[in-house]
Amino acid sequence: MSDECLEIVVFIFLAIFTSISFAWIEAGINKISFLSQEKEWKILFYEPKILNHFAVYHLTMAVLALSINFSYFFIKIKRVIFKKEYWPFLFSLGNFFFWVALEDNMAMFFMKEPYTETSWTNWFFGATKFWFGWFPNWIILAYSIALICWSISIWKVKKRKTN
Repeated sequence: MSDECLEIVVFIFLAIFTSISFAWIEAGINKISFLSQEKEWKILFYEPKILNHFAVYHLTMAVLALSINFSYFFIKIKRVIFKKEYWPFLFSLGNFFFWVALEDNMAMFFMKEPYTETSWTNWFFGATKFWFGWFPNWIILAYSIALICWSISIWKVKKRKTN
């Protein structure tokens, strides 16, 4: 296995580890805020509302998720600029979509809330009924985009190694 393929695998595992960690934290925050009567706690994590859902906590999480998942792109930025190889960006984009989808799946798991047809996470794209229950369409799309981006990235790395 080439060094770049190994790097890709490591960054995928980093995305898995951090998305599960963030989901666990989010589930804990939701549980604490539900039980808490302190307004300061609720204001910190749930105000102001952006798009009737997102708050300071979500913005902070977005900055961390973007920096974690696009770190591979930033490490390889010289290759992108000088050699015009865009696969590190594609890989990072795939990692980001995978991270967001896995984090949402794991948050629902840790909160012990299975997806339903009317879950808040379905608010834009809706959900599809499978044999195991409802599943958000945006997550299906996110996993698909991640697999496509990863496949193209690995193909480009292997193609470059053979040339």
